[in-house]
Amino acid sequence: MRKVLVVLGCLLFVSVATSAQDWRGVGRAYGVVFDDDGRPLVGAVVRLVPVSGMGVAPESEDDAGPEAVRTGEGGGWSVSWLSPGVFWISIRAAGFRPGEGWVQVPAEGEGERTVVRLQNLDVVSPRFAEGDPTATVRGWLEAGDALLDQGRAAEARAEYEKALATPGVLNDAERAEVLETVARTHFVGGDVDAAVRSLQAALVLVPGSERTRKLLTVLLQDRGRGEEAERFFDRLEREPEALAAELQDLVGPKGEREAPEPPDRPTLKPEPGRLGRYRVAFSERSPLSSVAVFVERYGADRAALRKADPSDGAYELAQERFEVVAPESYRPGEGWGLLVWVSPGPYGGSERPETLALLEKHRLIWVGADGAGNDRFTWDRVGLALDAAHNMVPLYDFDPGRIYVAGYSGGGRLTSSLAMLYPDVFRGGLSVVGCDFYLPVPVPDRPGTHWPASFREPPQETLRQVKRQSRFVLLTGERDFNRAQTRANFEAMKEAGFEHVTFLDAPGADHYTGLDPEWFDRALSALDGKESGSRAPGH
Repeated sequence: MRKVLVVLGCLLFVSVATSAQDWRGVGRAYGVVFDDDGRPLVGAVVRLVPVSGMGVAPESEDDAGPEAVRTGEGGGWSVSWLSPGVFWISIRAAGFRPGEGWVQVPAEGEGERTVVRLQNLDVVSPRFAEGDPTATVRGWLEAGDALLDQGRAAEARAEYEKALATPGVLNDAERAEVLETVARTHFVGGDVDAAVRSLQAALVLVPGSERTRKLLTVLLQDRGRGEEAERFFDRLEREPEALAAELQDLVGPKGEREAPEPPDRPTLKPEPGRLGRYRVAFSERSPLSSVAVFVERYGADRAALRKADPSDGAYELAQERFEVVAPESYRPGEGWGLLVWVSPGPYGGSERPETLALLEKHRLIWVGADGAGNDRFTWDRVGLALDAAHNMVPLYDFDPGRIYVAGYSGGGRLTSSLAMLYPDVFRGGLSVVGCDFYLPVPVPDRPGTHWPASFREPPQETLRQVKRQSRFVLLTGERDFNRAQTRANFEAMKEAGFEHVTFLDAPGADHYTGLDPEWFDRALSALDGKESGSRAPGH
């Protein structure tokens, strides 16, 4: 379903299923299937379909290829008598999202073992499209298909509706196909009227679809409402605009959400040693926050940057606002640290009492820029984090080894690069439910694909320093949609020789809720080197 949206490994190719006899040979593909915690999955269905070169998924898994096999004890599987070349692989198991990708059967000898980790079906997917909206929408559709296949119609519909509500990704034909599937979820749930309305919206988008017309006709005729179908088809021909207006909530995107505004507080001038929660404006840019330094350290294309941002990375610092929390217990000479927060949204502070209490416990002062969320240019967000540290350090007596950067979701991803590319400012980074790396990292449930490198690899001397001295904490949750990538990045960092990296996995927590203060407490301890390694179920 909707294979036009399947884009793996950031590559677009065309694949052609070969004829039945073409897949036969003397080669072998084999592998093992685990759940996301590394436990073997027994009874998972593995299917191979030959393709011509690397490409998108075949239109149907019924295309030519060997019979499907099931994983045995230990999660292992094997398929023999294969011709050399590329095979599309799909793995399905009850309670898990499907895994799909590519395996290579060599012309001689035995190929590499394919290791797949499937995500639990209960992983909570994103609420909104962030970053690459096409990839997010694709993920929602894949999750919806998996949920519907396993009988969870209402949950599947929630995923489809998020895709339909995102502007600028699906064309009319794709939206119509999704609406047909939404109609199926309503029908399974016994809501015939909602199913009818979804099919009508699909026809407003693609009036010539014979398939949708038949579905709507049969659905209404079976309930003695055949005349209703005829009246709708007549209106579709005579007054399509009026129908589109009546079905606008299904036909067109609902638009982006409105982000909450920061609390209303006065803006103060910087004052050494000021205690409490306050908002401040700074006037002195950090020498490291210039766009020239950003281009050098991130390896960015200056011409492309100028094209995207005609101001060439310029902003007026005096017009920016920063949220500060300096606990009342702060005293000079006691080794206090600074936590520079990178928010995914417009508010750079925190209103959670438990978070503020942990700042006092760990002797940390918080600062975060307002208006520096995911919708702002990366170079601005980087610059503002550096400006925050630059201006806060003279105001308080900080331990220079406890200047940290931290962030949530998209802010956590940016934290990964800030802590690694600016070790002359930050001695560690805490990435909460989102992180990136400077190397491509294999996707656990998409064989043959990688998450691309998100920033430039630091110079060798800088990298040696970071691996040896800096501390990195990756905090995720059992139901976080970024969990698989967070764990994979942790393993990649350990393999690359990072000496102080901690992986924390909160049971039951998702991307938005359930991160008990205990886990933020442990994360802050790990930043100070008081907890290290992996803390996760099964580890």
